[in-house]
Amino acid sequence: MVYTTTDSPSPVENCSIINRTSTSVEIICEAGFDGGLPQSFFLEAFQTAPPERRGLHFNISSSTPSFSLSGLDADGTFHFKIYSVNRKGNSSPSIMDGIALHYPSMQSGKCTTVVDLFQETKNNTTHQTNKRHTKRRLRQSNQL
Repeated sequence: MVYTTTDSPSPVENCSIINRTSTSVEIICEAGFDGGLPQSFFLEAFQTAPPERRGLHFNISSSTPSFSLSGLDADGTFHFKIYSVNRKGNSSPSIMDGIALHYPSMQSGKCTTVVDLFQETKNNTTHQTNKRHTKRRLRQSNQL
């Protein structure tokens, strides 16, 4: 007779945001050890800012450790708690904290590109070379 011990699952690992817009987010994780039993995955999304909209906004379950949330507050900052569950219990949660969906406002000003930097370097080099040639010509004319 073979006995197999079972336990609560291990935490999910390497959670990453693979897509983010101003109102949605997709998160994937790697499943931890299942404890020898089938497991399900849960994500709880708490909005932490602005203060007047704090609280639990989503509680989602999935058969895989991947989640897609939409309809989020574009100005919100979120705390995601992701964990797995089997018949023996819950894993410890994996936390993604301080996730802001809003993007910084566009700033005006000069945009420097690699081409701009190359051209500037080339112009400076040409200017320095011209300066050396002028000095050399002046020294040669003074020697005559």
